[in-house]
Amino acid sequence: MKKAKSREEILAKIQDLKKQIDSIGTQIERDRKENDADDSAVLHELLDKKDYLEQSIDSLLDSLKNTELPKTFGQQYKVSINGSTREFKVVHPTQVDTQNGYISTESPIALALEGNGAGDYVELDTPAGKQVIEILEVSAVA
Repeated sequence: MKKAKSREEILAKIQDLKKQIDSIGTQIERDRKENDADDSAVLHELLDKKDYLEQSIDSLLDSLKNTELPKTFGQQYKVSINGSTREFKVVHPTQVDTQNGYISTESPIALALEGNGAGDYVELDTPAGKQVIEILEVSAVA
């Protein structure tokens, strides 16, 4: 596998590999439905390819460990935005799940929160205009 040159390229490659794994998962399910035997040559080939892709992702993630992460990484923030209380956990860009409050270290809100603590106010420019965020609590997440 060709080594990626930048963090952004590594993250893009990881996303591409995840899409390939999803596609292989669909193919595996289809093969299992079409062939009663678990010893299908196609099934074994797909499982081997899936394992290879997963190992490639692990390798790429290991390469990212050597990059310096911001101080917000792994922090849990309870904030008030326009009177609405929200909680965010700042995670690696590959672990983002905004529906569950997991935001990227590179997201505008994580960047705005960096270096601030409970009781601080930060401003964030958004498409809807300037938002004032009150930091209610900050804690490290294990």
